[in-house]
Amino acid sequence: TTTTTTTTTTTTTIIIIITDNKLSYRLFEKPSDSGNSIRYDSQTPQHVKRSFVKSYIQRAIMLSSDEKNQWISLSKVQKRLKQNGYPDSWFNQAMARRNGRGVKRNQKWYDETIALKLPYKSEKLHKRISKVVQHSKLPLRITYNIKKSTLQGTLVRSSYLPPECPVKQQERMQQEDGGRARGRPRQCNTCKWTNSTTNICQQKNVIYEIKCLVCSERYVGETERRVEKRVTEHRDSARKEMVATPWGKHWATHSASPVQLDDIKIIATASDRAKRKIREAIEIRERKPEINISNGWELLEG
Repeated sequence: TTTTTTTTTTTTTIIIIITDNKLSYRLFEKPSDSGNSIRYDSQTPQHVKRSFVKSYIQRAIMLSSDEKNQWISLSKVQKRLKQNGYPDSWFNQAMARRNGRGVKRNQKWYDETIALKLPYKSEKLHKRISKVVQHSKLPLRITYNIKKSTLQGTLVRSSYLPPECPVKQQERMQQEDGGRARGRPRQCNTCKWTNSTTNICQQKNVIYEIKCLVCSERYVGETERRVEKRVTEHRDSARKEMVATPWGKHWATHSASPVQLDDIKIIATASDRAKRKIREAIEIRERKPEINISNGWELLEG
């Protein structure tokens, strides 16, 4: 006897077949499914299309109980890809990569390069940009932002307000609680050394400047983490006189003085690492900070 059951969830659809008390299953496509997906001739980056083909094949294999059902599921995937204009070579190349016969990504190059995110326009423009970056010999790889801004994306946030400085947060909560102390007094080793009225210690993805309180020499840097963490690292390297670091080498000349920083400023913000590196190099070139031991990225003169 054979029993067939179709199970559908929000993400997967499989058909379950029970034959002689043996269970098997495979990918199932509803008759009402139009079959439309990311088309081969659409204005979408090629790496996104290849990721779609790869994930589609992976999904078909994952939702199949044995080799026979995998073959049936993969046949449906290949048919669906043809329906959306994909050549057979794309399916064959994705299967070869999955079976370890395809060209593998150069992981060392991937780890040593920085992603430069650009808006996607066309595949022709993408190839031209890639050639320019390749000839420049900069440690960059091009990625594209294909997400469109929506009203939902603008309104929905993980938090209503930006994070507060821990000291100011404790003071606010203490005032709301009628002046009663709330735990041990907190300290912020960033905000106490800034002339800014805003909370800079919790900001991320910034280019910043720090001044030495003893000699007024300056340092320019960038970080994707919270400014508080980066400033703490600078203070630790200075305190330990780690001469391989800018602040450790600088503070070796002030060894008799406790570590004191002054006037921490946020120069600019940039969520993309490549943009931060470029802006950092520009600021170093223009401001000529005395504490920096490196000029950052080498800028092309134009």
